Amino acid sequence: MTRFKFFDMNKKKIIFVTIYIILIFLLAAYKHYTFQSTYELGIENRKLIQTMKGHFYYFDDFDWNDLGNHFHIVNILIVFPIHYLFSSVYTLIIIKILALVTSALVVYEISKDLGDVADLLFYGFLMFPMIIHIQLEDYHAVIFSVPFFLLTFLAFQKNWTKRFYLFLICLLLVQEDISLMVIMLGGYLFFHDKARGIKVLLIGIIAFLLIPNMIQPAIMNSEWFFHYSYKYGYLGSTLPKIVKTIVTNPIHSFTYTPLYQKAILIKSLLTPYAFLPLLSPISIIAIPPILEIALHDGVEHMCSNSYHALPIYVVFFVATIDVLRRMTVKWRKKIAKTLFVLIIIFLLIGEVGHWLSDDYLFNYNFFGGESCKKNEFQFFTEDRNFIASQNYKKIHELIDEIPENSSVLVPFHLYSHFTNFKTTKTFYAIDDCFNYDYIIFDKQDVYLPNLERFDVILEDLKKGYEVILQIDRLYILEKNEGICI
Repeated sequence: MTRFKFFDMNKKKIIFVTIYIILIFLLAAYKHYTFQSTYELGIENRKLIQTMKGHFYYFDDFDWNDLGNHFHIVNILIVFPIHYLFSSVYTLIIIKILALVTSALVVYEISKDLGDVADLLFYGFLMFPMIIHIQLEDYHAVIFSVPFFLLTFLAFQKNWTKRFYLFLICLLLVQEDISLMVIMLGGYLFFHDKARGIKVLLIGIIAFLLIPNMIQPAIMNSEWFFHYSYKYGYLGSTLPKIVKTIVTNPIHSFTYTPLYQKAILIKSLLTPYAFLPLLSPISIIAIPPILEIALHDGVEHMCSNSYHALPIYVVFFVATIDVLRRMTVKWRKKIAKTLFVLIIIFLLIGEVGHWLSDDYLFNYNFFGGESCKKNEFQFFTEDRNFIASQNYKKIHELIDEIPENSSVLVPFHLYSHFTNFKTTKTFYAIDDCFNYDYIIFDKQDVYLPNLERFDVILEDLKKGYEVILQIDRLYILEKNEGICI
């Protein structure tokens, strides 16, 4: 069979990957156009647009340089030049798809010594529910942890010393908390190559001491970080304080939220791999991101299908390869085929589950429990839960009429469509006075504050705004003179 140089891809893989990229992009673009993409996609597009305007990585909602909140250096270095040339939210969609498809190719390279099993792992990675989910609906710089972790591991496996450290540094610069994973990676490597393990351990510790302890506070000019204080307030307001609390007061840290929810989360993370990662020491590298999800201060954040889980899934994939490598050829093929079938079953359950039950029964049993109910997997059929999604054509017609020099206040699920405007904020940022040119008010906004006062706030807003469109509980208002409530 004819072979191609790039990652040893044959024609069959090239055809599959090409169709896969086109199909996933079309589905992701459709979901975005029908208002089913996420807040994070809009945040990234907004920060890059602000950077092009001379406001480096500036985020309107909180009036700060977002590097102080999340240290996304790799994301800036890779994405900004491309986005500068092709400034569009669809550019981000393509980039995240290519990043994860590239990751599948690295999975194949890592497991190539396993023969036919490598093909199953390659296709299984691309069909993995979380991988498809993140490509269709979400965007977050943490996606780059997937290819760079895999490339780091491949370089270790191939004994490419220079490339190993290059990929390791890139991995560290994906996000500030990756330094904790690198520390665990150093611990794992210590038992295979003591000298390299110690070096990686020291690099991880230095990165942890520098980035969240010194560099980010200097950027933020504060020791308070929204991401950490909002979701881990009972542990501390910064990553170092959180780590200190976990080490010095583990009982408080692990019992603040119900233990059974943590058990459900861990079960949902391991089930797609038939719990095989538990048999590999590589899994210790996933401990920091597991804790990042499991120690959230509310069960609504303890979900296995958020982008925070991506580093966990990629570590478990490598751990599964490690377990398969230690099996006999006969059992290796049987287990790999079983895992592939399991992945396809999970994919189908996520797709048809909403047809079989009106509640979130399938998430409770397969995808992380009650905490995942806001993010039920549903890939290929239409999800028209939002009023805006049901009336997307009408909403788009109105958006096209709003001048780009306007200031707008929008719900989270519409934010990514307003990133080109002069000022764009969500209801995270509101205070008692409303002076935006346009306000879109939607009862279905899951983050809308003071939800019980929705009708009161709306009636007050009507005193300073004119309702130019109403569809059920969604209102688009245009400013007359603004109002303070």
